Amino acid sequence: MKELAFYFFQCVNDRIQAKANTIEMYIVENNQEDKLELMIRDNGEKFDIGLMKADNSVAMKKYPALNFLQKDSKENKGDFKILSHNQTGNLIEISYPLKNKQRTRLGSISNFLSILFVAYPQIHFIYSQISKKGEFLFDSEQFTKALNEMDFEEQEFLSNLKELLDSQSASIQVFA
Repeated sequence: MKELAFYFFQCVNDRIQAKANTIEMYIVENNQEDKLELMIRDNGEKFDIGLMKADNSVAMKKYPALNFLQKDSKENKGDFKILSHNQTGNLIEISYPLKNKQRTRLGSISNFLSILFVAYPQIHFIYSQISKKGEFLFDSEQFTKALNEMDFEEQEFLSNLKELLDSQSASIQVFA
């Protein structure tokens, strides 16, 4: 079975396809409430929420990663919510019991985040990960301003970016 990070970033990719140009991603390890919270907020096209509630094969084909996360969170005693509005955008909230050893493992986000940053430089990505050890924040616009002299297509750059994101996010992860 793939890790939650894979499905999480597939949902982000779906939002890119829905013409979002700002995507916020949050992963919060909330020890007080024993929750692992995954959130995506974007300004892309509205979701077909009725399709997701119908739990049918059309929904599975249109939103396979979202469908997986919806079922997986419910099976692991978590929660799943989608809010979608033409003017205010979309919000996906997924939660799991944090200390549940049976839940799908979170995994590493750095590879996915670095690929998104390089593949879609026109999209503003904000990624925040919070745990009891601290917070990691990545804002693609600020990062781009700091690196405006570099060539984003170089393999070496992508590798160095992944290493930087790995080291920063690993330092605050409690439950992967």
